[in-house]
This record gives sequence, C-alpha cells and structure tokens, in this order.
Amino acid sequence: MKRSTLLPKPVGRRVLTLAIAGVVAAFSQAGRAEAHGGRTDRNGCHKERATGRRHCH
Repeated sequence: MKRSTLLPKPVGRRVLTLAIAGVVAAFSQAGRAEAHGGRTDRNGCHKERATGRRHCH
C-alpha cells in the first residue's frame, strides 16, 4: 500500500498539527474581546453612567 502523498514526511504532519493548533488558539481568543463604544482613558477605564462607578476593561 502506498503512503499518502499529501503529507509524506512526519515533519509535514508536525507542521500541519502546529498550524491547526494555532488557528484553534486564535479563534478561541476571539470571543474574549469586549466591544466598547469608546470614551476610555489611557488605561482602558471609564465611568459607568448607570452606576457612577469607574471600571476598566
């Protein structure tokens, strides 16, 4: 039986595995970003209008 020509060497499989892991890691972090309308100071903080308290993102 002939081996697959798509990934003929174990090194190719390692690279493919790392690439897939990188894509999964990138997409898993995408959901962590919080949308904000702006008006934040240089530390990413602002005053919440509803409560009057300052909080940071």
